[in-house]
Amino acid sequence: MNYLIDQAISQLDKIKVSRFEYPSEDKGILDQAGCCFLAALIRTTNAKKVLEYGSGFSSLMIAREIENKTGAFLYSVDSSEKYSKTGKDIVSASCSRIRFVFRQAKVRPHFYNRRLLLGYGLKPKELKKRGQFDLASIDLPAYNRCICESAAYEAFSVLKPGGFIVIGNANSADPKNKKWKKMFGQNAVFHYLDGLGEGIAVIEKIKDSKPSSLGFSSSIAESCRTIKYAIDFYSGKYE
Repeated sequence: MNYLIDQAISQLDKIKVSRFEYPSEDKGILDQAGCCFLAALIRTTNAKKVLEYGSGFSSLMIAREIENKTGAFLYSVDSSEKYSKTGKDIVSASCSRIRFVFRQAKVRPHFYNRRLLLGYGLKPKELKKRGQFDLASIDLPAYNRCICESAAYEAFSVLKPGGFIVIGNANSADPKNKKWKKMFGQNAVFHYLDGLGEGIAVIEKIKDSKPSSLGFSSSIAESCRTIKYAIDFYSGKYE
């Protein structure tokens, strides 16, 4: 385990989540343990620029940790108007000194690494023009497996070497699938915190690279799985 992750785990008891603020009745948000770990990792890594997929309460946790740092910046993406507005409102009200962007983007089919996945409708250079990020957070519902995967690829491409991607609800997001390690090879290290909340996966970026191809047959099979997810997604099954 990376020593910074170990330090973050040891600092969890110092991160407080107010029961008056945390919307416990909302099942679509990052669990409290995940929120605390995310905040603790930002603190131990001294992250200043954070990319977030999945706006809401976690946006407030991030903003509070980076607010007083020079160059602090939060870029938060969500497909939901509700969560994007909620995140922007609570950060605006609580962290007036931070620079931030809350971007609502519809989910659309995209090709990533020669495979069809669902992803946010961001323009290719939209994130890259912001420069490299220190840390990225991905908090998406479990049924959005292929959206989580596409977000990980996008985040990896704009993350600085030595940075981290934190994936919440990881017990259901399938980050232990062998294809993840196969595609990133020696350019990333995967860490799993199975017993923390709903599970946390952390991808540690070693150096800049593009994911390797899985091969023709695997790419076709993965694309077919995505088509099934897309049919269910657009039919409103997961609303």
